[in-house]
Amino acid sequence: MSTALCTHCGFVGYWSDEQCARCGAELIQTPAASDKGQATFAAGLGTGPEFVPSPRIGPFDGVGAVLGPTLSMFTKNIWLIIKLVVALFAPLEILKALSFYPNQPSWQWVVGVVLLGLLCQALIAPAVIYALVTLRRTGVAPTLNDSYRWALSRLGKICVCAVAVYALTALGLLLFVIPGIIVTVAYFLVYPIVTLENLGPVNSLDRSWNLTKGHRWRIFLALLVMMLLCWGVSAPLNAVTAALVSFGITFWPVQATVALATDIIGESLTVLSLVIYLSIVEFELPQQTSLLRRES
Repeated sequence: MSTALCTHCGFVGYWSDEQCARCGAELIQTPAASDKGQATFAAGLGTGPEFVPSPRIGPFDGVGAVLGPTLSMFTKNIWLIIKLVVALFAPLEILKALSFYPNQPSWQWVVGVVLLGLLCQALIAPAVIYALVTLRRTGVAPTLNDSYRWALSRLGKICVCAVAVYALTALGLLLFVIPGIIVTVAYFLVYPIVTLENLGPVNSLDRSWNLTKGHRWRIFLALLVMMLLCWGVSAPLNAVTAALVSFGITFWPVQATVALATDIIGESLTVLSLVIYLSIVEFELPQQTSLLRRES
């Protein structure tokens, strides 16, 4: 599927759009990324010959090859990630913090909060991935509106893939744990694939399975290290909240703020999945990703 580039504001939309969704200017179509139609919106147009994306991402030849760029991408774009997370999760975390006050919250309340949380999780990953790749491609961060418009256009596929992965992972964990870990690693690239490529849910799962072949041990180690780092940063924050609750102090602004901080830290795993995806696709499958590759 081809993309359409706005020459006025640089927004990239669908090929079928005649006018830019952001500014209303006329769009021009750009060619598909591959013969199979596995196109991405990240066309290398308008970046200029001197534009160098940062951080540099190289081949996935070791855990350090992705951990360094992941931490760099996360910290350098922390304000962008904070804005995306807060805009989506602030109402949810405030609602959850206030739910401590009812003595016996109904099951409808609990189910509603859980479903709202799952919806937020399904939206935040594609929004963050879209924003970071657009920034790498153009040097200009997209607006929150643009990021979430793109995420909403992928919501159906994201939900189907997420349900399938959760179900397979749960089944695998019941089967002596190891199969569940394998499923988690094999489908770790589903979010970047659904966000950046024009594939259906089944094909997205199949593509993640194939892309991770030969890299799963390194992906597992990188994921383990990143999870430990996230835990090391978020554990003191959660400990403070737990201590306050143990003393009978339930001041909801503190609880909501700590929860938001944990949500922001958790998006480092989304960044890791994007970096691993780019490190594999840009360097091992250049014929399918000529529009993504800019650093080889």
